[in-house]
Amino acid sequence: MKQFRIVDFGIWIGKDLQYIPWANCHFGPCQSAIRILKSKIEEGGKNVRLVSSGKDIMSENTLTDINAYEIIDNRGMPTIRVAVCIDNQIWGKADVPSGSSTGSYEAVEIRDGDARYRGKGVQKAIENIHDIILPELRGKDAGNQHAIDTLMLELDGTETKSKLGANAILGVSLAVARAAANASGKTLYKYLNTDANILPVPQACLLNGGVHAGNDLDIQEFCVMPTGAQTFTESVQILCETFYSLKDILLDK
Repeated sequence: MKQFRIVDFGIWIGKDLQYIPWANCHFGPCQSAIRILKSKIEEGGKNVRLVSSGKDIMSENTLTDINAYEIIDNRGMPTIRVAVCIDNQIWGKADVPSGSSTGSYEAVEIRDGDARYRGKGVQKAIENIHDIILPELRGKDAGNQHAIDTLMLELDGTETKSKLGANAILGVSLAVARAAANASGKTLYKYLNTDANILPVPQACLLNGGVHAGNDLDIQEFCVMPTGAQTFTESVQILCETFYSLKDILLDK
């Protein structure tokens, strides 16, 4: 079943697709739009379009463009920012996270390996997004996350995602989800789980260990979650105050 989003007030009617601005319809906005669309769809449907500024925006969450950029993370290392466009107008953006340590079973990032940024540049992965992933995803339904992700895995064809790069695949996947959430008018967590009725619980890392931490802790991350908080604001407060208290305890020792 087709889903329509009203982002401007106007409709095309009839075989000749006559455009009627909403200002000339003389109805109340939402209910009348539904009433008009229902009647026109029953009359044939194929001659009905919603428009924004005179442009056809009948949405099926069609992926129309992908832009990828090299950005710098908080450690001064390059990573990828991906922007995905739906219906030539709705964008979703995502930055690819990249840790300073890599597990032996982790998927493989593609880095440039040249003189730039000591070999850590991501221009090759960005080229894979523009030259390989975009041509295959353009025109696909961005609302079908599973199909999008499956297609990218098939394009890569490796167990470790080493052909296209895990950083390229992940960036596009995250941006597609955000773009589709924006197109649906939902927050990301609500889009990913339509039955969600509880806000996500934030998690904070209070202590770091492992080979990159410069201490003798074997466990890489000590994280806490304020599961008893009644609001997101309160949960952030609990995390911050816990961090302050931990600092005081450590200083006392």
